[in-house]
Amino acid sequence: MSILGRMLFLLCLFLFATMSIVGGFAYFNYRENCRIGELGVQRAALGVAEYAQMFLHTAENSVRQLARAPEIVKAVGSLPPDMGKGARLIGGGEPLSPAAAALRTLLETTLYGNPRALQVGFRDMHGGFLSSPALGVVLAANPGTRPWYAEALRAPAGTVVRTTYLSAPGNVPVFAFSQAVRKDGEPVGVVYMEVPLRAFMQSLAVLSPGTSGVIYVLDKDGVVLAAPAAHESPAQGVGGNAVPPELTDADDGSYYSSIGGVQSFWAVHTDNHGFRYIVVMDAEEMLHDSNMLLLRSCIGAGLVLLIILVAGYAIAGSAVLPLARLESAANAIADGRPDATFPDASEFSGEIRGLRNAMARMLLSQRAALSAAQRAAQQASANEHYALAALRDVSRRHGDCRNKLEALRLAAHDLSAAVENLPDAVDDEDRARRVKEALKASRWFMALAGNSCREEGSPGEPPADAGTSARE
Repeated sequence: MSILGRMLFLLCLFLFATMSIVGGFAYFNYRENCRIGELGVQRAALGVAEYAQMFLHTAENSVRQLARAPEIVKAVGSLPPDMGKGARLIGGGEPLSPAAAALRTLLETTLYGNPRALQVGFRDMHGGFLSSPALGVVLAANPGTRPWYAEALRAPAGTVVRTTYLSAPGNVPVFAFSQAVRKDGEPVGVVYMEVPLRAFMQSLAVLSPGTSGVIYVLDKDGVVLAAPAAHESPAQGVGGNAVPPELTDADDGSYYSSIGGVQSFWAVHTDNHGFRYIVVMDAEEMLHDSNMLLLRSCIGAGLVLLIILVAGYAIAGSAVLPLARLESAANAIADGRPDATFPDASEFSGEIRGLRNAMARMLLSQRAALSAAQRAAQQASANEHYALAALRDVSRRHGDCRNKLEALRLAAHDLSAAVENLPDAVDDEDRARRVKEALKASRWFMALAGNSCREEGSPGEPPADAGTSARE
């Protein structure tokens, strides 16, 4: 792998490690903040439930104390009827009995001790009814048919029952706390106290969790008792706002999910009366610090990436690219091209310049060695050419000498034959002819023997003075 490739690999590895560390840190911080958010909203729901219990506990205690008061039992049977015929008024007209008057004083004292209460009253099993403040209008329905009355009679002894409905008169959404009054184990009537839901919701407003947190309170029948900007409308029942179904259908606990398209933390808590307390908080608000940390981490990682890229570019420009140019020059030298262009020394610095100078000296040495080798090769080539020429000349001379020796041998043979034929001459003419042939053969032999391997004369034609030399 090249240096540039290794540098890019190490750069990518470093970036991966950096991003993994930053991403892991941001993820664990985000997860921890989510856990804290879920725990926080769960504690908020518990806090709302405890606050609501404190708010409602005062009314429940007042109802319990009222149910144990002796004035209640004494007033049974002496109360004005709850419904008259025609235009009979409840609590008005006829004077009250001493027992009923004592009960009214007790009711007024109880109402005074609970400033949030709207009404306190008692109805006995004989149809007698008394309330504080006294109702100055005709009742629209028999108190014996109201939810607080029937629920209290069905509940176990000593139990305070919570119900919600629209009060009469006024159709005001209220909490009703009621308890059956018993004598010798038998019910003799029911005491009740009504508290407006508006007072309950106003008290919960001070518990608004965060700037975007909302609180829902539902009774055991799913009726909304408190909700953000709830409307008290008889047409819609108690608490006009609808609760998102994912809140009403969830079990107790904390959650992190989308509510109405907004990512939220929310928790549900149900008390022993079946009332459900739901707290919803905007997750963006709760995770603001975590999101800012994540954003800062991403910005920091981006800056680190930019710095690494700049540093990598600087390293590549100052080291890797010059080394790549030196590599090209070195490859040219290795390929036997010493005349290739070599990078100028001004393009390098530091150790790379020293490496370039060393390679330049090596290139010069190689060029000098190559010049010497070329001269030696040229000299060797010239010597070889001269040796080949000399060899060819020797070979030619050797062939000429061999031919001449063969001709000399033939001439000697002819001379010997001519000399041997002289004695066999028949007459003078024949003898003269034979002498003439012998002289010709001797001149030819003398020419070959005298010239040896020189280029004088021709073997086929003896020299002109060959006869004189032969006679001598």
